[in-house]
Amino acid sequence: MTVHLAVKSEMMDEVMVVAFGKQKRESFTGSASVLSADAISKQQVTNPIEALDGLVTGLQMTQTNSFGSDPSILIRGIGSINASTAPLIVLDGLPYNGYWNDINPADIQNITVLKDAASNALYGARGANGVILITTKSAQRGETRVNITAKWGVNTDGRIQYDYIDNPGEYYAAHYTALRNYLVNVKKQNPGQAHINANRYIGESASEGHGGLGYMVYNVPAGEFLIGTNGQLNPNAVLGNRVAYQGRIYTLYPDNWLENGTRNGFRQEYNVNITGGNDRYTILGNFGYLKEDGLTYGNDFDRISARIKTDYQAYDFLRIGGNASYNHTVTNVQSAAFGTTYTAPIYPLFIRDADGNIMSDAHGLSYDYGNGVNGGLTRPVDTNYNPVQNDLLSVNNNSSNAFSIQGYATADFLKYFKLTVNGSVYVTENRMNTAYDPWYGYNALVKGGVWVGHYRTTDTNYQQLLNFNHVIGMHSIDVLLGHEYSMRSQTSLSADKKNVALYGTNYELSGAIINGDMGSDISKYNVEGFFMRAQYDYDNRYFGSVSFRRDGSSRFAPGHRWGNFWSVGGAWIMTKEEWFPKSNMVNMLKYKISYGEQGNDGIGNYRYTDRYNITNSNNEVAFVFSSKGNRNITWETVGSFNTIIAYI
Repeated sequence: MTVHLAVKSEMMDEVMVVAFGKQKRESFTGSASVLSADAISKQQVTNPIEALDGLVTGLQMTQTNSFGSDPSILIRGIGSINASTAPLIVLDGLPYNGYWNDINPADIQNITVLKDAASNALYGARGANGVILITTKSAQRGETRVNITAKWGVNTDGRIQYDYIDNPGEYYAAHYTALRNYLVNVKKQNPGQAHINANRYIGESASEGHGGLGYMVYNVPAGEFLIGTNGQLNPNAVLGNRVAYQGRIYTLYPDNWLENGTRNGFRQEYNVNITGGNDRYTILGNFGYLKEDGLTYGNDFDRISARIKTDYQAYDFLRIGGNASYNHTVTNVQSAAFGTTYTAPIYPLFIRDADGNIMSDAHGLSYDYGNGVNGGLTRPVDTNYNPVQNDLLSVNNNSSNAFSIQGYATADFLKYFKLTVNGSVYVTENRMNTAYDPWYGYNALVKGGVWVGHYRTTDTNYQQLLNFNHVIGMHSIDVLLGHEYSMRSQTSLSADKKNVALYGTNYELSGAIINGDMGSDISKYNVEGFFMRAQYDYDNRYFGSVSFRRDGSSRFAPGHRWGNFWSVGGAWIMTKEEWFPKSNMVNMLKYKISYGEQGNDGIGNYRYTDRYNITNSNNEVAFVFSSKGNRNITWETVGSFNTIIAYI
């Protein structure tokens, strides 16, 4: 069971978006936060979910160094040990499983974050970790209006660089101290001998077994030591040590790896919004373009987005509408240079000649891979690897096309009833391409390689909602009955090859000659739910709600697929009581309490059955055991208690 207690200030907007509809905020018995379009527009974000960071209480967002990837989100902590902890994203009332970067923040009217069981119980299994409701802008009646916005900005590295040794002399001195102490305390050498040996070992190769760093980038006068008996750098030591190797002279000079591997990324964004309509028909069109350069070379993101939203009052009792969008994104992801913060400040990034000039080869500047090419020296860490050149030469591309179409029809009948039918189809096509060069480091051992993958995800969702709303004097009753069916189908196809020809102009499978792994796959997941919610309001002062949902998930074996989940909640606006003292300091004081139980099926597909891999055994089909299924796997159920005192 999870318990949440809070005291907070609450803005009392008239209406807010809730599960499967809208509700007056003062009658809402759950816990939620709302972010407006104005708050989103003030931030430079690639997708609207990132705008929640730091603005929603109880929401924890963790960004990654991987450019273009979705951050991880926890709402009110970790809700599961083994199953998924990600919240459900709902876009315009229908579950959204696409990439977050496919949603243009300029399209958004508001975002509501539902935090407790009373708020998100109607979403059943998928809402166990909280729900984020995203509502796009709607058309406005009246004359046609056109709004054009343009934004420019710069991405900078905002990570905190904690205090660490970034001076070569200090690094050698610290390592000398460690070696000397080891020789005195473990090898039992006298301090004088330990001082001599520590200076002798410090620049040795790690293969010598004495704890050497492999490189000596200081030139020390003959007969003198790099580090004195006081543990400090010899003042006569000069950066830029020249060494002879295979008939050539090399200059060893340390570089700032992070500074050479990162940059300030330019960001530009343009959006056009067109809206208009009359009493019966409205239409909205949003068109956007975003180009963003990342902090490391080879990192960038491009998006072209378009959305058309229409609404038509066909008859006095019937309203229909549609919402269609298309997004094309190209994401290039390279972030190996971020790891250079762990590279000791004594190692060269480049290979330099006898005069200290950076050398070059047929593919550009010469980079030090710590594999003996630079003066015959090897690094004890990241041998045969250079992350900065890796970012410059490697390819990691994802080209995506996302199509969505939503439609709805709402019919009012018998005065107090409203029937709503929703449907949506969302298709994402991804083509991913990865390639690594055939010239340097580990890649040279296989003469480079390419990998190509294609993924298609199709999500469909259908909802039927029946609302009953009636007011009798000071009593207000609202009842919702609903049915929902969702299905996700995923297909994948991928292959890789090694030994690349014409690298730099051909990153396709046809540009390499040695076959690697290849395969394709398909998976399906569907969930169905029947639900109800009843809400009662007396005199806009006392509020009560109860909800129930029965969910079935294909991720469990027959006999364990269905689960029952429920919630109850209440609220009391104390400032409406006659006995409550009138004060200009408190306009509204509201107490809310709720409890609910929800299930979680985020365990992956086909866990209830034994799985096997099909392999080749002397050109005969063979089945190799992969994982043991458990037909008793069922819903993970979480109980959540929430109580809040809200005021404005």
